[in-house]
Amino acid sequence: MKRLKLALGALLVSTVVNATNHALVIGCCGEYKSLEGKNLSGTSRDAWAMADIFEQDCKKKNIKVLIESDATKKSIKKELKRLKNILGRGDKLYFYFSGHGARAGDKKVFLQGITDDKDLNSRLNKTALVTYDFDVKNTYNTAIISADDLRPVFQEMDRNGVEIIMFTDACFAGTAYKRGYVDETMKLFESVDAIKPKQSVNDNRLYDNLISFSASLTTLQARETKDSNGEKRGEFTLYLEYCLKNADSNGDKRISKDELHQCMINEFPSFA
Repeated sequence: MKRLKLALGALLVSTVVNATNHALVIGCCGEYKSLEGKNLSGTSRDAWAMADIFEQDCKKKNIKVLIESDATKKSIKKELKRLKNILGRGDKLYFYFSGHGARAGDKKVFLQGITDDKDLNSRLNKTALVTYDFDVKNTYNTAIISADDLRPVFQEMDRNGVEIIMFTDACFAGTAYKRGYVDETMKLFESVDAIKPKQSVNDNRLYDNLISFSASLTTLQARETKDSNGEKRGEFTLYLEYCLKNADSNGDKRISKDELHQCMINEFPSFA
């Protein structure tokens, strides 16, 4: 395989001496702790394949892989906190997730155990990544919630000049780095006493140093498929893996954001 430099996060003008690159790779799950009938057998394969890809731009010791029973909400948040504390200006973080995703309109995830209107407002207009320890009796507190778990960490990293490249192979994941989908939220509110959400001013602030590629919009589902060996894989990840090996259209041994974007459009036109 050609050794290509992943230059997706080259958003800063200056070069930072001694900058380091890290990757957090999550695959969940071939067997969930208590989510019966929802297992995804290809997520671990997706995770290890992407970890191999990230070795092109990260030292192996800087790649953390969380799969199956290790992919809990606690462990993911712990790792994000560790990375937030050690990464600085010019450093790069690759964040990859393969697994189930959910949105605010999914009442089983977001609307169980509501105590009051304020609690309701805090939950809506968000997306979530479903972890190994997802508990149907404690849904909101056992998934990685976009606005509550990811966004504050990414915002702080962004302010510190850390470059973040995010890949999400999950349903409804289009804005998992941010919030959720307003239209779906408003539809849901129509059935919950027509309460309108309180928008946060900071929710719409754009990142300076974050690039996100996802398998689906916040209104669409992602898909599984089979690879050339007949093994289950995330369809988005298969195309992503191909493009991260072949998107160097100008032959400079670096892959830019635009080159990856164009390759994904060409190879994965229905969903890119």
